Order: sequence, then C-alpha cells, then structure tokens
Amino acid sequence: MRSTVLISLFAAGLVLAATMSSEASGQATVSGGSWSFPAGSTSNQVEIKVTGLPAGGLGASDVRIAFDSSVLEATTACTTGDMAGACNPNAPAGPARAAGFAIFPITSEPVVITRATFNCVGAPDSFTALTLTVVDDELIDGNLAPIPYSVQHGNVVCFAPATPTPTPVPTPTPTPTPVPTPTPVPTASPTPDPTASPTPVGQTPSPTPAPTPTPTPTPVGQTPSPTPAPTPTPTATPEPTKPAIGDVDCSGEVNPIDALKLLRFDAGLSVSQAEGCPEIGD
Repeated sequence: MRSTVLISLFAAGLVLAATMSSEASGQATVSGGSWSFPAGSTSNQVEIKVTGLPAGGLGASDVRIAFDSSVLEATTACTTGDMAGACNPNAPAGPARAAGFAIFPITSEPVVITRATFNCVGAPDSFTALTLTVVDDELIDGNLAPIPYSVQHGNVVCFAPATPTPTPVPTPTPTPTPVPTPTPVPTASPTPDPTASPTPVGQTPSPTPAPTPTPTPTPVGQTPSPTPAPTPTPTATPEPTKPAIGDVDCSGEVNPIDALKLLRFDAGLSVSQAEGCPEIGD
C-alpha cells in the first residue's frame, strides 16, 4: 500500500509540472491523467483531456493511447467524449484510437476527447503508462488551423484491494435422525396346484390345429418410382468492391477534417481548399 501511495504522488507531481510548463509556453495540453483502480476490477473509465485552447476553440482531434497489456485490457466501451466521431479500441491489447470533431468549436475547458474503459488484469500494485500520440498532429481549431500543443502522458495503478476479515460462521448442532421401526412382513400362504382332469381310458385326445399363415400378395407389373436427383444451386458471383469516397480536401485519406469541411459547407461557412483540389459542390 505504501508503494501505491508513493507512485500516485510521483505521478501527480509530473502532471503539475507539465501543466505549469504548458501554461508558460502558451500551448494547449493533451493529458492522460493519473488513475488508480483495484486489481482485478473491470469497466474502469479513463478520460483524455485538452486544456489551454486558443480563442478559436477545438474543432477536431485524433489521439492514440498505448499501454502495457499485462496490466490493462481495453474494452469496446470507448467514445470520443465531448466530440462527435468514433473511438476504436482495436483489440484488448490496444492501442486505442479516438478521432473526433465539432461542428461548432468547443471553447469551454477541459475538453474530453476520449473516454476509454479498461479492465485491471495485472498483479496487485502493477503500474502502466498511458502513452499518448496526436496522430498526424491533428489538433485543429474552429478555423481549421493547427493548434500548438504539448503531451502529458497518463498512468494507471492497479492497487491491491484491502482483504476483509471473514466473519466466523457458527457451527450448527446436528439433530439426531430417528430410526424407523421395521414393519413386519406377513407370510404368504402357498397356492395349491390345480389337479389335471384324467383322460378317459381308450380315448385319443384331439390335436389342436395350427393356424395357416395368409401370404401377402405382391403387386404384379408394378415398377418402383425412381428417386429424383437434387438440382445443384448456382453460386452467386460477388460484386466488385466500390472505392472509398469522402476525401474532400484531397489529402489521400478520409478523416475528421473532411467531415468538418462538409459540415461548414452545409452551414454556409467558408471552406478553404488546397491548390489543385476542386471546391466542395463542384
């Protein structure tokens, strides 16, 4: 338990130092926080947050979370927090990834960009870092401009839960089982054998005739019906896969920036395109 407290205090000091450094440099901070859960517990929620945003607010983000799979196990309960978008835990061993966007920039802080759920599968007092990566530096404000940022990695401790003292269970006094009195069995009286009637002298007994079996007639000229052969089922020809669509800004991939530009276009707001990329709606 003492080692758990020391680890938690050390992690909190790192978070405070990184926050002061970020405020001094004028950058936004992407932080994973410090978390502690009982070893063996499930459905533990971790939040990834952004603070120190510029006046333009937060328009889009894309963050990856890596961790020690011998300590934590990711579940499918993963969201993009205050943003719209998608969160993919990939596999129980991670890494998890959350890509989100906002139609109207979010200016209130802190902004939760990921809510990931983990199970503590490590030994008691095991520890893992939450290593954060902003994918392709995709931390964008409401005007589609990149936001300068720093990363504050998080950590999780799976501490040993307190062992409760068992309550002694009183031993019940056994109740003697009464022995039943056997019921006497009456003796059965023997049944006398019937006396056979004598056959008169000089008279031959008549034999009992045996029944004659009736033959089953076989139909003449009847031909058995042939069994129809099964008709084979034709195999359906798979249709070719259509190419992916939605790359609005000609970046070579579909990401939250494409969704944000489409939403700004639908809202009647200005949308800037790279040179050589057609305008939206053409």
